Amino acid sequence: MSDGTQKKFATTCNKRSCKRCSERKVRCDRNSPCAVCAKAGDLCTFPGPRRAPRTINRPPVKALVARLAELETEVQHLRSKYHDLDKDERQSNKSSTLRDNQSLHLSRIDPGLFDLRKGGFLGYNSPVWSHDSFRQHYLHPLHIETLWRTYHKRVAPLIALLHLPTTARIVQDASKGLDIDSSSEALLLSVCFAAIVSLCPGQFQSELGLEYHEAKSAYELALYQALSRADFIRSPGLLTLQAAVLHLLCARVDGDTRLVWFESAVVIRLAQSQGIHRDGKKIGLSPFDTEIRRRLWWHICILDMLCSEDQGIDMQIRPGTFDAQFPVNVDGDELEPLMLELPPERNGFTDIALCITTSFMIKEVHLSPQLLDPVTSLEDREDHIKSVGKTLHERYLNHFNLGIPAHWVLATITRLHLSKSWVTLHSQFSSSNSGEQKSQYVDSVFLTAIELVEFAYFLQTNDVTAQWSWLCRSYKQKDTISYILDELSYRLPSPETYRAWEVVTKTTSLWRQCPLGTAAEPETPLLELIQRADLLREEKLEREMCVSGSCTNPSTLAWLQGIWPYQDIEDINEL
Repeated sequence: MSDGTQKKFATTCNKRSCKRCSERKVRCDRNSPCAVCAKAGDLCTFPGPRRAPRTINRPPVKALVARLAELETEVQHLRSKYHDLDKDERQSNKSSTLRDNQSLHLSRIDPGLFDLRKGGFLGYNSPVWSHDSFRQHYLHPLHIETLWRTYHKRVAPLIALLHLPTTARIVQDASKGLDIDSSSEALLLSVCFAAIVSLCPGQFQSELGLEYHEAKSAYELALYQALSRADFIRSPGLLTLQAAVLHLLCARVDGDTRLVWFESAVVIRLAQSQGIHRDGKKIGLSPFDTEIRRRLWWHICILDMLCSEDQGIDMQIRPGTFDAQFPVNVDGDELEPLMLELPPERNGFTDIALCITTSFMIKEVHLSPQLLDPVTSLEDREDHIKSVGKTLHERYLNHFNLGIPAHWVLATITRLHLSKSWVTLHSQFSSSNSGEQKSQYVDSVFLTAIELVEFAYFLQTNDVTAQWSWLCRSYKQKDTISYILDELSYRLPSPETYRAWEVVTKTTSLWRQCPLGTAAEPETPLLELIQRADLLREEKLEREMCVSGSCTNPSTLAWLQGIWPYQDIEDINEL
């Protein structure tokens, strides 16, 4: 080979760096030999050509499709099996009572938590009847019209949550057999459920010819199904929120208050997600929409207050987390969807007056920064509550005509709220006084507590206002009765204690008349407090009888002789 040929071969470039340059990670000129190896006198060798790319070991597309079809078949089989089991469970509970349905409801939730994945309102989507069967059996035009009249008479005067003219159009369409959307149907079912709750079983049976507890349970389950079809959890609307709030306000009367408390927490969050807590005027809504949203939000606040009192905890809604104003004090019939401005506000009674007065108490007492501040003195707290009461009387209560039953009921409920706040405040601070001042102070609180429970009892049993006694049952005054029982545990027999025992006995007897397992049933701690106070009362009466010479209980005589420095009953009688 000639020198020229060798020189040309020597300078031939390779596509890859030599092995030595690759190992040392230096730049290679890819000549053969390369300059680095030639300078170092090393053997310059180059790697061979790259290996062919490996083929990916993927299964054929047909195999993947076949495997996917197999998995889908298996999932469908499991779903069908679960559906059959669930259907059998529903059939076995078809004729159960209200308590059984609530037990089924509760069995589907973990302790303290709800499983929202099942698709219905708060996870419940298992109606006792199919949708068509329910319509045929319960949504007969005569049933709808009767329940709508009942709602007008017994519910609307105290719970002014809905715009009645708008709701009336939904009721009319349903009674004519016209199709309505799921949201409207949920509202209709909630109205029917509220009307049923407002009736006693005998009244319901005579007016509609249906079994009360079965119908009440069926309407509630149908409401849950309608809320599920309306996709309430994912996209709540105004109608579905109204339906849920109305249902919960009525369900807690004789229902499971702990369950209602759970559900109300979800409703609060859903309302906030839709901006109901924001005042419509500030976000550019029409006067009508603004007012309807205000009524809805403040009824949600009332629901939160009542549920929190049932559980003995603070409200979930906190001060400073909303800016919705109070509703305007006008009747709902004065509101029109196309109105350009709201009517002038009235003084005195309207259908929204109870909502306004209760909302004012919530804002100025339950959510008051002054009363929530632990450093606020007793005198300042008392002055604040007195100021709240004065404002309510001047704006509203003084303009009521107490000769009209509805006016009297609203005024009494408002005064019960005020009295309860006053008793709660003073019972918490009673230990701050001493001596004679403390005695007079506690006596005043004790007498006010007795009057409070007496008025609450009368509110439930007054024949003139019997059509609203169902809602008055929800004002149970259990905290006040607990305070009275605690006082009775150490007070000596007197006309005041006899009066207290009488009203406590009458009130607790009303609770025991309600179905077991419902909200009206006294909780175990309260029952234990009643039993303890009753036992101590009997001992005091025995001692009083011994002092009067009419005691025949040896154990009581022994107790007295062990405490008092007297030898026999004659010495005691000399007292």
